[in-house]
Amino acid sequence: MIEPAEKLPLELEYLYKDDTPVEDISYQVIDSQGVAHEGKLCGGYARLEALPPGQCDITYLGVDEPDEKALTALRAEFNKQLAAMIAEVSQQAARENAIFEQAGLFEQWAIETSKQACLNNGQLRQAPS
Repeated sequence: MIEPAEKLPLELEYLYKDDTPVEDISYQVIDSQGVAHEGKLCGGYARLEALPPGQCDITYLGVDEPDEKALTALRAEFNKQLAAMIAEVSQQAARENAIFEQAGLFEQWAIETSKQACLNNGQLRQAPS
């Protein structure tokens, strides 16, 4: 008579880099027989009982935390503000270049000489070319 394979527990733990537990994250475990087990971590931890021996595929389905949602919103706002700042600087540079191009040779020489003097005195930083 063949004895059925022993069933084994599986412990899941999901932590941030600072070792604090990720709260309320959903998971899915596919056991070695292809059966799906789903649930939510509590305090960054879950224990599944009586799984068949063999390899499991574990997927964490996303963080439900308000902090993660707030962080995503902050990233989007940061990117929006950064794009606006870059656009503003680009427009200002285009205006200044247009003014410079309209200036006569003597005025261009004076602008460049003033700029170089400011760079030498540390009042301006040279932009990378």
